Amino acid sequence: MITRFTNRLQNMRGFFRNARHILTGKIFAGLFGVLTFIFIARRFPPSEVGDYQYLLSLVTLCALLASWGLNEYIFRECSQKIERATEYFVVLRATKYRNWSVIGSVVVMVVWSLHSWREALLTSFLVLMMVYDAQTVSANVILRARRETHAESWLLPLRAFARFFAAFVIYLFALQVPLTGLVAFFVLINVLVYFYYRRHFFSNLGAVKSPSMRESASYVRAAQHYGLISLVSGLYLHSISVAVKWWQGAEAVAYIAAPLQVYSALLFIPIAVGLALIPRLSPLYLSD
Repeated sequence: MITRFTNRLQNMRGFFRNARHILTGKIFAGLFGVLTFIFIARRFPPSEVGDYQYLLSLVTLCALLASWGLNEYIFRECSQKIERATEYFVVLRATKYRNWSVIGSVVVMVVWSLHSWREALLTSFLVLMMVYDAQTVSANVILRARRETHAESWLLPLRAFARFFAAFVIYLFALQVPLTGLVAFFVLINVLVYFYYRRHFFSNLGAVKSPSMRESASYVRAAQHYGLISLVSGLYLHSISVAVKWWQGAEAVAYIAAPLQVYSALLFIPIAVGLALIPRLSPLYLSD
């Protein structure tokens, strides 16, 4: 009985340690994200801010399609089969690249046909930003399944701080930097963070074979239930900006974007608890 109690106590300590690291990362990343948007809104005119938020929401919806529940499905599977962690990371990375190559190209062409080349260029940078953000998420999915969440507690806030600092400097000194240039800097930050993850946590990728198109499709089919749930929840949040853009124009989007940013930041609490809890519940899934 004492042994059982000790094991449960160790499990609870592991749960709270994972939750603490994820909560820390989410809190500071969310805080810096809200501050970044504040300085973007103060530096650029409402029409540009509205277009930025509209295109960001549109690309985020595309990100839900590109991921299609793979993060949640691979997280569950890797929690049960830790020895296949690198293989699962390669699957996530390859499948997302393939999905983004199609979905990203389509959304850029659609924006170009409906708006102008400036919006299409901004969309291109936002797609690139999301591509490397998705790959960073892939790395964190595997590390969470392995219960190695320490890097997430400081890397993601550091990335968010770099974005905030760039927006703050542009606002403080009234620099004549276009919004597209600022987003290009965001892309660079995401690329650097992703390659840090890859170098320090997944340096042996050459030993793992990339999945074929058929294998990637099988993973997408297996994750379809998670994908539908993510898409429905994402539509609830991000379709607002798209709808307001078409009904009221870009300036109206800028005025509703601030409360949406705060609401999105507050979602870190249930997300962090769920991400810390799933690896502990996965063994129960196998024994059910």
